Amino acid sequence: NTDQEEVHVRIIGKDKVDSLLENNTIWWITRDARNGVIESFENLDDSIVWEVSRSKKWQLNISDANSISDIQEIWVEFGYDSDFGIKYDVATQICSVLDSRIDSDRSQCSHSIESNILVFEFELYANWDIDLSVLNEGEIKVRIKDIDGVALTTYQNMWTFSDEFDFQILTIQDITGNTTGDITSSSILATNDKIRITGTIHHKFSGEDYNGDMAINWWGTLQGQSWLGGNSIQVIDGLVNTTITMPISGGNLDMSLAFLDPWSTRTIANANVGEFFIDDSPPVILQSSIETFSRYDLESVTIGVNIEENYAWTDNLTLRCKVVSTELEWPEVQIKQTPSSVFQGKTL
Repeated sequence: NTDQEEVHVRIIGKDKVDSLLENNTIWWITRDARNGVIESFENLDDSIVWEVSRSKKWQLNISDANSISDIQEIWVEFGYDSDFGIKYDVATQICSVLDSRIDSDRSQCSHSIESNILVFEFELYANWDIDLSVLNEGEIKVRIKDIDGVALTTYQNMWTFSDEFDFQILTIQDITGNTTGDITSSSILATNDKIRITGTIHHKFSGEDYNGDMAINWWGTLQGQSWLGGNSIQVIDGLVNTTITMPISGGNLDMSLAFLDPWSTRTIANANVGEFFIDDSPPVILQSSIETFSRYDLESVTIGVNIEENYAWTDNLTLRCKVVSTELEWPEVQIKQTPSSVFQGKTL
């Protein structure tokens, strides 16, 4: 028969008691084997640039001369790498990524039937582990599996990948204790104080805010000894906002920062915080010097107070003193002293 013609068969027979066969007719339609055909492949975005942690949308329009219901699976592969892409099961509508280079949590696929055309739309989010050095950038292979076999079509110049950013650090500030503010060479922080780092990060090509995870590393020397650490941070609407806890020991700290991809394999930006001090001990009042007093001469009482501080005063010093005798109690005396390097006329 020619293609799409019907074939009818009747089977005639009887058993030993002359009972005739029942349900003895079968029929089918003769058909030529035809694979699914891609009628069009469209980029649904304004640009072919596929930025890391952002989505890219495409649409396939597929026909099948036999029946659109013949189509079973659709495979989309990127960069001449059969492990980089997606697989879509038409019957179950399940979309599976082939490896970690596409974010399975955010990517999605769907299809519909319009005028005997299968319209397949897919939106894919690129992860950070895409390596262009091992890919044919721009290439997409589409495999369509139906009951007659597999049809393969290759396209070029369909995408370019970008993992470039514009990154800016806005502030590096001490946010703990009574004295806060920008970190400078004259800053003195207490042990376990926190500094806050804020900044912005935008995709270089589109200018859109970055949303996703990043890593931050810090390192330096504290009194000649190595000090380092790291953490993972989440960036929302392009805003970087994180804190770092200072060391538990004191001394001169020379500190640097680096912002990296979530796997800490690629550096996005560096920053040199510079040198500042970590104070690990509070001021100590030493033994006071008190003159010998006569109870007949108490018109004035002089007490010398010595305080040991390893680094420097950052605010006025307030001293309160009260003299009490067996019969009298003098009012409390309060003195506020401004930080000074001059003592009894001598520069210290």
